Amino acid sequence: MANKSKRKTCFVIAPIGDEGSAERKWSDMIMEHFITPAVTEMGYDTPERADHISRSGMITHQIIERILNDTLVVADLTYDNPNVYYELAVRHVPGLPVIHLMKDGQKPMFDVQGMRVVYVDDKLTLAKAAICAIKDQIKSLEENPKSLISPIQSTIAVLNLAKSSEPVAQALAIIMNRLDAIHARISTPSIHGFAGAPQYPNFTSAYDFTLVPHKLGGANMIYDETAFRKGLSDFLASEPKPIDPDLTDED
Repeated sequence: MANKSKRKTCFVIAPIGDEGSAERKWSDMIMEHFITPAVTEMGYDTPERADHISRSGMITHQIIERILNDTLVVADLTYDNPNVYYELAVRHVPGLPVIHLMKDGQKPMFDVQGMRVVYVDDKLTLAKAAICAIKDQIKSLEENPKSLISPIQSTIAVLNLAKSSEPVAQALAIIMNRLDAIHARISTPSIHGFAGAPQYPNFTSAYDFTLVPHKLGGANMIYDETAFRKGLSDFLASEPKPIDPDLTDED
């Protein structure tokens, strides 16, 4: 008999809506043609949504229990449903594996814009590519469950650095806060008044940004925050090196 403790379960957070509504039709379609094929091919039980829970008891408690205890959670951020974001935060706090989906053409709310998102559409001809993307994320999360850093976790990490008695850690916390402030300004031009500011829509995590080329000041530029943060951390932890006189301007 198989060991039940090794079962891989998946709970889906989604904008369910009323029967017959656009939200329900969308969620049913995504569940049937995208999520279920992807997770079952990776060895998971058939995924379930809140409206699939049949056992008696308070539904809110059961939903939170599934969010915290299931092996994987898939969150569909389409339609900016507040319940979805609330439930997603429950999963983000302990840093448990989660995959974010959204309808192509929509944009996640500000607080999770730094997270990797698989974009899907109702064109089933594109389903194969989306299923492969979901499976790739599952594989990545299984190989390294801590690879996904949520905004909540990254904030806690910065706060812990700030509380450190080590000057280098404190300095790193200040620099990270400044970087986050800069990121907020360039990623939300309508709020901060940066008309035409570059966007960075393909971040993979709070501290692991996909390389996205942009044209800044007339020059093509690649922004790799992962390398920058690592280099900065290594620099602050290293011993000071003398300046090469050949690199200085004698004038």
